[in-house]
Amino acid sequence: LEKIYLPFKGQKVNLSELESKLEFTDQWVLEEFLKHFSQADLERGKNLIQIELAKKYVGAFVQFDLDEMRENGPVKILEIEDVLQGFVSAGDLRLRLFGLADRIDERDGAIRIIDYKTGAVKQSELKANFGTMFNDSDKSKALQLAFYKYVYSKRENLDEARVESCIYSFRLPKQGLISLQLEDVEDGFMHSYEQHLRDIVADMLDETKPFAHKADSKYLTF
Repeated sequence: LEKIYLPFKGQKVNLSELESKLEFTDQWVLEEFLKHFSQADLERGKNLIQIELAKKYVGAFVQFDLDEMRENGPVKILEIEDVLQGFVSAGDLRLRLFGLADRIDERDGAIRIIDYKTGAVKQSELKANFGTMFNDSDKSKALQLAFYKYVYSKRENLDEARVESCIYSFRLPKQGLISLQLEDVEDGFMHSYEQHLRDIVADMLDETKPFAHKADSKYLTF
């Protein structure tokens, strides 16, 4: 996808040119796999299944993008694989926030930050409030999108109302782009995000509150 969309960076997507790339997507996917595997490795078993899925996913996304832009107008590609970095003060600490956005585009002044997911993502996972988002692992994807929205808005000095962060799930392509939906932003998105982040850090540094293992954790063993 980076190879397909990078030529459009800084300009509106030419729909005819994008459509012409569809016939090459399978070939380009194969070329990427061949950087890591031999041809023989890709002709059987799990690798064969994965490469065929990758071809299907890439082609389906480009087709979705074409259909969406034909209906709503072309977008301008602002960034591809954009490093998002920002800093927040929390007490005596200066916190470095870091992430990587797959794509950022703009249409009629509205900006979309798009994250690609190979797994299934449902809209319910992106509906949250600041309390649950920072404390409930089931809302981790909502927290990720809030982070993108916060850092990009701050970096570009934008009104956060102009910035929408969303996910495209390759496993559920019919959903299209699904967006972050926050329920409690009475104090303003930027202020609320910073305050909850500071609260989490303060909680982590409070020596009277021990770290506790979560029973449903997949990775931690302590």
